[in-house]
Parts: sequence; C-alpha cells; structure tokens
Amino acid sequence: MTQSIISVLSLCFCCLLIAACGGSSGNQAASSALTANPGDPSAGSVSNANPGDLSALSTAKPGELLAFTKDLIRLRASLRTTGNLAPTADIAMPIISIGSPGSGTPAPAIDNPGSLVAATTAAAMSDASLRSGTTNQESGVDEDDLLKIDGNKIYALQRAEWGSGVLGADRLHVYQRSNDGSLSKPEIVDLPRDAGDYGALRGMLSLEGSGRLAIIGESNHWVPIVDWLAIVDCLPNSLCARPALSSAFLASEPKTSLQWVDVSSNSTQIKERLVIDGQLVGARQIEDHLYLTIRHRPRIVADQLPRDTSAAAREAAIAALKLSELLPNIRTADGQIRPLVSESDCYLQTANRAPDIQVTVIVAWRISDPPERWSSRCFFGGTQAIYMSQQNLYLATSRSETSWVAGSIQFNDQMRTDIHQFAVKSGSIRYIGTGDIPGHLGWDPQRAAYRMSEYQGDLRVVSFTGAQGWLALSDAANKSKPASPATLSVLRPVPGEGKLQRIASLPNAKYPSPLGLPGEQLYGVRFEANRAYLVTFRQTDPLYLVDLSEPLDPRMIGELKMPGYADYLFPLPKDLLLGVGKDATDTGQLLGVRVALMDIKTPSSPKEVQVLNFGDRGSRSGLDYSSHGINLLQLGDRIRLALPLSLVDEKKRKQQRGLQTIELDLDKPLLKTSQFISRESATHSIDISSDRSVQIGDFVYYWSQGQLSAHRW
Repeated sequence: MTQSIISVLSLCFCCLLIAACGGSSGNQAASSALTANPGDPSAGSVSNANPGDLSALSTAKPGELLAFTKDLIRLRASLRTTGNLAPTADIAMPIISIGSPGSGTPAPAIDNPGSLVAATTAAAMSDASLRSGTTNQESGVDEDDLLKIDGNKIYALQRAEWGSGVLGADRLHVYQRSNDGSLSKPEIVDLPRDAGDYGALRGMLSLEGSGRLAIIGESNHWVPIVDWLAIVDCLPNSLCARPALSSAFLASEPKTSLQWVDVSSNSTQIKERLVIDGQLVGARQIEDHLYLTIRHRPRIVADQLPRDTSAAAREAAIAALKLSELLPNIRTADGQIRPLVSESDCYLQTANRAPDIQVTVIVAWRISDPPERWSSRCFFGGTQAIYMSQQNLYLATSRSETSWVAGSIQFNDQMRTDIHQFAVKSGSIRYIGTGDIPGHLGWDPQRAAYRMSEYQGDLRVVSFTGAQGWLALSDAANKSKPASPATLSVLRPVPGEGKLQRIASLPNAKYPSPLGLPGEQLYGVRFEANRAYLVTFRQTDPLYLVDLSEPLDPRMIGELKMPGYADYLFPLPKDLLLGVGKDATDTGQLLGVRVALMDIKTPSSPKEVQVLNFGDRGSRSGLDYSSHGINLLQLGDRIRLALPLSLVDEKKRKQQRGLQTIELDLDKPLLKTSQFISRESATHSIDISSDRSVQIGDFVYYWSQGQLSAHRW
C-alpha cells in the first residue's frame, strides 16, 4: 500500500457516511428555516438579493465567538435529545480488512462524479517551454504534489507503506539530473512523524532557487468513543448506523503537518516541523507565499456530555468554555504550542445558525521567512473545498444535510452552498464578500475545486442541484436512480456590501433546457476564459459547450455525443480539446481508459477527431486518483503527454502498471501512441495512485513504486 490505513478509512467513511465530508450543516428543520426560496435569477437581469441569502461575514467582536458557540452547544443539545442532530464527519468505523495493514489490498478508488480536470501544464521555470511538471488548475497558482522540478534537481515523495503490520517511514528522494538526461543515485531522507499517529503525505511545494521545500502531510490520532449516543444521533434514513457496541467505534483528531526542508546544499537537512490542529482542505502557492486552508472541529467538553446530563450541569460546563478550547493551535518541533489564529482575525456569519461547530483557518507563510512567522484569518464554519486564482481564494461551504435513501444519496431540496471570497496578495488575506448558489459541489475537495473558475472578476460555478445523486458509477446502470441535474451560476462582488451577487444562471427562463439529458449526471467541468465545457454521462458522453462571453447571459452553444464519458478536459491550441475518462458500451457498461481528441473550431458543431482506448473493464489512469496524474508538454506544433495506467487484461486475468506516452500533432490533428514504459505485471489489483511523471526536454521521468526512472522520448 502507498497510503496509510487511516487515509483509506477517512476517504471511504466520508463518502459513505456524510456526503461533502466535513460540511453538511446539520439538521433539516434548523437549516430549512434559514433558507429562502431558491429560485434562479433570469438571464440578463441582476436581482436585488441572493435567494436564500445569509448575511455577509462580520469581524468577531471580543467575546462574540464564545457567545455564538455557547448558543450552538445549547441548540445541539436540544436537537440531540429529540434525535434530530445529523452525524458529524469525524466519527469513524473500526478498521476493516480492505486496505488494512499487511492485507496487500490497495485503497479502493471512489468513482464519485466530479470535475477532476487539469489546466496549467508548464512548470514555472526559466526554460518552461522545455519542462512540464504535473498539472495545476490555474496558471501562476502552484499545487502540492509528490513530484517537483527545481532546476536540475527532481524531488519525489514516497508515502509510507505497511510491512509486517508496521507502518514504515515517509521518505523524500532527491535526484540530480545530468546534462545527458540521466539521474544520479538519489539521496533518500526519512521524514519524521509523531508517534502513535497514522498519516499520509499530501505533497510538497517549492520556489525555484529558494533551496527550501515545504512538505505537507495529514495524520489522525484515534480515540475510542465512550458513549456513541452521547455524541451523535441518527436521523431516519440517514447515512449513519447505531453500533451494537459503542466501544467498537473511534473518533479522529485530524492534524495537518508542514515540514520545512533545506535542499540548498549537497546534504538535505530537515528543518522546522509544524503540526496544526485540523484537517487540510487545500494548499496553494503564489510566487513566494504558501496558503493552507485548515478545517478544525474542536472537541468541547460541554458539547460531549451525555444526553441525560442535568440542565444545571450542562450550563455549568457551557459557562466554563474558554476560547482556547475553540480555536486551533500550532505546535513547533520544540513542543511550544501557540494559537493559530486570534479572535480578532475571525469572521462570523451570524445569520447562519446551522448546528455544526467548525472553524476554517486560512494561513499564509513566506517561504523565505522563519516558519514561526505567519498570517491567518478564521471563518467560523466548515469548508469542503477551496478554489484559488492569482488574486483570490474562495471557500465553499455546503448548507443543509445529506441522507441515504433506498441505496441513493438524497439531498435536501433546499440545499445551498455558501461561497466566501478572500483577496490574497503577498501573504495578506482580506475578506471581500459572501454569496450562495443552489446545490453543492460534490464530495471530493480536489474535484470540487474545478467546478469554480474566476474570469475578469466574476466567479463561475457549476453545482449539483436536485434531490438525488449517484454515489458510484454503477448507479448509472440503475434507471430507478435519477441523477442530480446541474446549474451554472455567475457571481459578482458588490463593492462595499460584502456580497457576491448571483447575476446569472443556466438553465433560466430564457434558456430552460437542462445541462444534460434527463437521467444524466455531470462529470467533467473545464472553464477556459469565456467558455465552459461540461460532460454528462449515463450511457453516452454528451459534451456541452457554454458561451460565457456575456456574463449576464450564459447560453449553451454546442453539443457532442460520444460513448463513455470524460471527466478530465484539456483545452489545447488550434481549437482542440482533449478528454480523458472511460469507454462504455451502448448500455452504459464501463470499459477501459479512453483518451479522446475533439475539434471545437465550430462551437455549434463540435466533432470527435480520434479516440485511443487502453485496457479492458477495470483499467484505470492516474487521473482516476489525482488531478496531477498526467503531464503535458508542448514542443512547437506537437504536444507530448504522459499518463500512468493500470491496465486490466480480462482474458489473461492480469494487470499491468506503466506509463503510456502519447504524441499529438496539432496540425493534422492526430494522436499517436509512443511507448508504454512497463513497471509491473500482477494477478492482483495494482494501485497507481502515487504514480507521477514530468518531462524535461526529450526525456520523460516516471515516478512509481519509490523509484524515479529516466526515459528518452
């Protein structure tokens, strides 16, 4: 295994227990009272208020955070007594056999519909035209990943693996690249980890020439729940289940680690390691500043009292609540513990009384500054996903609950998502405004980010709207499970009002046609300047082109039907679009990996130019696990792409791991397979979730199974 068992449990549990892990804002009765009629504004008009509008964020006054939290604890106690408090996302089931230590079973992939697409493919370097790192969503906004290039050095992160029931060490590999393209023997450094914590490396960020790496990780400390029913009660048909023995369940205390490594000399040195309370939502880098978004659910004694606690005893516990119990801390390597954020740097959304106690913190570091120097802002509430442009950071927070009905995810029909905009510049973080949209952005923070895009000051968002959605691709074959339709919204800041106004949406009164045929669900989303590309799927793969050149009047302008689906879309030069996903039969049965080239020169009539298929049913690409699972490099009129694959051969009952290289001639246009760099053949499932590649000149470098290999194209 390349990931810890805790990461596997967290992923599976979040998907199966709570949709939008960490976000559902609680009980239906409490939430619906806060939500107005969610009608869409008509195209071409700006409404005076957002439907379901909650007040803008306000800076917390002294003592206001505590007072707000105390009221929420009382509300939660009342809802718990009546059985109407929805489960929180930090409750986990016992360790199971799938992916357990020593089982040899890799983490299962969750086929959530979503928009896992990549955009920027060139590394920010002086000779960027000859280098390609793993993909980022936005140009100029770097994302953490397992493989990075810095001049003639290549850094690779090897996640800890289980062996003989023991979790090994996380490791950093440092390679030196020679002028002939060959690699030196790597320097391998074990990375420290807190005793008793199970964790997984998320990735690293670096600034070329700075001589410093920032390595980001996640960990969980697990404690038994003494009284399950004292903490959570299940709504009818909800995703949680009361255990026969409450002691068999665990509660997690997630931590985020930020480790600084000095790579300026020939000998790599581990420097400061910071451990932060809370779960990492996302990490980004703009120029020489890192930005981390952390979601923290504090464990408050007064909130965990048994239901039969007397009113007087509960009030005494509430009165004893201190601010230090509420806000997250940061711990340095020498054991010093400091508050991550102060009350005066926090914001409240006082009109939102959703009964969930969470704190979201945005933290910024300058790479060259000492690690103990940072700036931070706090929002009292949970965040499921972030999106970042070069100027702004957006937090997306789902409102209302999600439940499980007859084998399908059931949404509250009043579900909405709040979006908070913060301007960022050189480490400063300034609140701009808040808006809301109907529906939600999906279950995977990484995929949800690609449903948002900023262009010329407007934020465009595609959300799931409707009562039901699919948990897995297999749901597509069940005609009794309708898909959740999609809505495109355009938000614009209103100066001085702390508001993001929803100025347009699609469908609308002028263009009522749905985004997708009846029964289809949204998969891929890709924004490019004043255009959006959307992919839906049930049996075929309709690609929709949306014109956003008039923000007040978005409209669908083209459609293309193809077999299978694509949930990764790459706009290319000369009006071409590349899609990566799965092939499928006429009845919607999924087959192998599908790479399709489309001509969008005439938007009203897009055409499929060529298709490459790889492997049989069950085959996967690196993009099934991470938006960084591909890289593309343009060299004149050609584009070279490298895609890790796990190929299933049904006849031989074998799987094969390797890196498929493909070359695209932009002039013809024509896709041509180059070489398949094989690494492993086995009869068992092969996990390629950590496989990556980068390109430098005529060489492609393939990171797999803890080894980086060089291959001439």
